[in-house]
Amino acid sequence: MLAKKEDSMTNQEIRDDPVQEPTSQTVHDPVCHMDITASSSAGNSEYEGRTYYFCSTSCTTEFNADPAGVLKMEAEYHRN
Repeated sequence: MLAKKEDSMTNQEIRDDPVQEPTSQTVHDPVCHMDITASSSAGNSEYEGRTYYFCSTSCTTEFNADPAGVLKMEAEYHRN
């Protein structure tokens, strides 16, 4: 039943409901905008109570240096 919920979730719903434990759920890397599976992510970081997953260590490092700035750019990216 959980797989059906994950399959029916949109990318926005996934971003609004971040993964707490690594799974095969598709998550969005806010740095490079790549969709990846949480279980195969190269890293993760928690910011303001949410867990974000990344495709590479360089994306993790960039996010950790300025999480607010990355998330602001991510919001602008999705507006366009």
